[in-house]
Amino acid sequence: MDSNDPADWNLCAYEHHPCDDLEPIDTSSNEYREISIRFLRVMLMADTYVMGARDARKAWIEISLALGLNSTRGMTETEIAETLSITRQAVSRGVARFLRMSGLPPAFGLKSEAARRGYQDCH
Repeated sequence: MDSNDPADWNLCAYEHHPCDDLEPIDTSSNEYREISIRFLRVMLMADTYVMGARDARKAWIEISLALGLNSTRGMTETEIAETLSITRQAVSRGVARFLRMSGLPPAFGLKSEAARRGYQDCH
C-alpha cells in the first residue's frame, strides 16, 4: 500500500535546485571576508574588555586610544587622565592591556611594545 508520507519525500535532497544557479554558496575565502572576520574579533575583544571593566567609560576611552578612533583623536593621555581624575599611567596601562588582549599593534602616535618595555627598564 502506497502512502503519501513526507518522510519518504527525499527526492528534493538529491536533485539540483535552480536556486543553486542563481545564488551559489561561495565557500572560498576572499580578502573582504577575512577582514570582516578580523573586525568582528576586534569588536568581540572590545566588548569583552568593556564588560570586564569596573568603569565602562574609561574602558571605552582606552579602546578608542588604542585603535586611534575619532572619539579621542587629538587628545593626549594626560588630558584624558585629567578629565577622568586619574593618572596618565592608569590610562596608558589600560591602553596597553587592551592592545595585548587584542593582539593589535598600537595606533599611530602610541609607543610600541618594545618602546614601552625600554622605558620601563630605564625608570
